[in-house]
Amino acid sequence: MTTPPSAVQARRSSQRLIVLVYILGFAVGTASHVIDIARGGWLPYRKYSLGLNIFWTTLTFLDPLAIILLTYRRRAGVCLAVLIITVDIAVNLCVGLSEYNQSGRFTFWGLYTQVPFGLFVWLTAPVLWSSRSSPATALRSQSHPARS
Repeated sequence: MTTPPSAVQARRSSQRLIVLVYILGFAVGTASHVIDIARGGWLPYRKYSLGLNIFWTTLTFLDPLAIILLTYRRRAGVCLAVLIITVDIAVNLCVGLSEYNQSGRFTFWGLYTQVPFGLFVWLTAPVLWSSRSSPATALRSQSHPARS
């Protein structure tokens, strides 16, 4: 028994929408880090340890890599997306709570958008993982249908 074409189209549309949300989220992350580097120079997070500074600066390259992989190698992109958002939230939460304990002020406001985005990524990653191809592969197969 095969899946009706309308169900397949609906599944593909929902997967495209999920990928679009991922791409927008990682584009915002990329832009944030690029702006920080433009304002503060290379390794702009000087208030923090060198390890944190390197981690956050590295996201300037990892976020767009996730976008590229999501577009051309979906499963690799999903793996990288889950890894990036998980580690970024964990690091930011630890640093934010540490600062809060020291100063009584919470300064990591980015977590208010990162956590919902992280939840979205964690909840939708299995949907993208189960898809059979990346968008680029799907486009190639549509433009060159197999001959019977």
